[in-house]
Amino acid sequence: MNHRTRLRREHKAAVLARMERARTQLLIANIGLRLGQYPAGPHVNALSLTNLRHALAAAPRVTLLGSAVLGTVVFGPKRVVPMLARTGLLGWVARNVRLQGR
Repeated sequence: MNHRTRLRREHKAAVLARMERARTQLLIANIGLRLGQYPAGPHVNALSLTNLRHALAAAPRVTLLGSAVLGTVVFGPKRVVPMLARTGLLGWVARNVRLQGR
């Protein structure tokens, strides 16, 4: 057997062993999640910019509400309410027109 062939087979065996180990770890974690056993790492409930960004991306209406509140505080309600009404109405009309075109 050629030296390169032997190295290639050893490398392939090592990669397959790592893949099997990772698969087993994922399976154990999946079963743990289904049983309600969550990992006790510090990153689970940590407040960070990444977690906040993911939470806001998952709830766009919360982001919109937060922007409206912040705009009201910064610019005042006289300037924010008409702008929100215009953009909200425009978005509603555009969405309905887009849905009618389907």
